[in-house]
Amino acid sequence: MAEPDDEFRFARTPDEVALDKPVCAPLALAMNQLPLGDPEADLTRVVSGQRDTGSPGTETAKGFGFTYVTLTAHRSGGAESAFAGVRKAVQSWGGGFTAESKGANGAKTPYDSVTAERVTPAGDESLGFKATTTSLGVPHVLHTEVVRNGDVLAVHFSVDGPAIADRGPSDAKLSPTVVNAQNRKLG
Repeated sequence: MAEPDDEFRFARTPDEVALDKPVCAPLALAMNQLPLGDPEADLTRVVSGQRDTGSPGTETAKGFGFTYVTLTAHRSGGAESAFAGVRKAVQSWGGGFTAESKGANGAKTPYDSVTAERVTPAGDESLGFKATTTSLGVPHVLHTEVVRNGDVLAVHFSVDGPAIADRGPSDAKLSPTVVNAQNRKLG
């Protein structure tokens, strides 16, 4: 795993993210490799250019996805609270929202919809969601899985950056290899 490239970073801190719907803050943070809650420490790594063909008979990833892993270590109860915020946002908001970077790049990302997605149970609790966005008239599906194990959160996020850059539709699934390896490390 490598560190994410600063050139493509949406924001450096959660304070640099503005939202038209504040309930969606945990979703925007998770999809932009920013820490959830108020962690003691956080770390983000990316596995890029991996084509995950999945198991025989399963749907395969389209294109070359990037799987980002953001780990956050919290004080007692902090990870539980941050996880609850993500769960509430997924359950209470299926409509769209817009996230805007107040940082140097001033980027805006409109998310058309957010829906819960089934994931393999992991850690003390886990949940998944997918979001859709449109860039230059082309649809993209983004997948996220959040796993809490004790006072640590692992957020896995996938995006097909090359497809977006080439103005082609994308739907990069999370890499089961990366997600499972990280979950094993947590416990």
